[in-house]
Amino acid sequence: MKNILFELIMTNQCNKRCKYCDLRFKNKSISYFMLDDFISFLKKEESDNISFLINFFWWEALLEYQKIIYFIEKTKKIKNIRYSIWTNWILLDKDKYNYLSKNNVEIYLSIDTESIELSYLKNYLRNYNKLIINFILNPNTINKSFVLFKKIFNYWYKNYNIIPVFLTKRWQLESLNKLNNIKKYILSFTWWKYIFYSYFQKPTSDIQFIVDTNWFIYKDLHTHLWIIKQFSGLDKSIMNDIENFTFVGNISSSLTLQRLLENYDQYQLVKKTWELPKKIWIYKDFKLLDIILNWN
Repeated sequence: MKNILFELIMTNQCNKRCKYCDLRFKNKSISYFMLDDFISFLKKEESDNISFLINFFWWEALLEYQKIIYFIEKTKKIKNIRYSIWTNWILLDKDKYNYLSKNNVEIYLSIDTESIELSYLKNYLRNYNKLIINFILNPNTINKSFVLFKKIFNYWYKNYNIIPVFLTKRWQLESLNKLNNIKKYILSFTWWKYIFYSYFQKPTSDIQFIVDTNWFIYKDLHTHLWIIKQFSGLDKSIMNDIENFTFVGNISSSLTLQRLLENYDQYQLVKKTWELPKKIWIYKDFKLLDIILNWN
């Protein structure tokens, strides 16, 4: 069975302005017309041999919560379809939580070390097995991370992604050493399920496409290329290079899964993903992070 991940970009707006984030915010969200076209595509392509994972994604997906409901209600009878969402938790109230859990949506709850208020976790999310905690580690605030971990330990969550900020912040020797100590601390707990994310060693994902708010579909690998294109300081020539390399079509009645898959070359995606740090950021920084986080 082919497992195909679609990152469904709900909006280019966010209800937070985290200090480590350098994204270009735009007043643009996915439309109901786009959703209808994409739903028609999924229904046309459903098969016993295809598994669709739909991830409601950045900037803050819950700003478009009514559209998420609309999409789920229109697609939940499609064969082999699953859902997930990445959210910064602020808009996740009890009603939203109950609806998402009822429809088996995996919740990736992003928590950064700029705000460590976690009392909401113990109210109604306790022991939810479809909730994954995203630890966003910022080198400038990494001293707070142990405090954060110890609080969350008390709630007995088992699923974690450890995600250092590597696109907008520099990791100096001191912060790298602290990151290494955090890794050792995490590994000392055998009841956790956790993955360490880094640029080159990020876990292998399924075939991945981005459904953006501009009606376009892009191919990607671990969402690296699409995310890089969103940063405000990016040179325009590099942005255009990523755009031209990853674009595969627009959402329309003529779109077919076969066409998408014919354009998907994982080798070329890996090559492009590894070339970019040499043009944009400090390649050495990424490699040092990988040495620390490559714990297998």
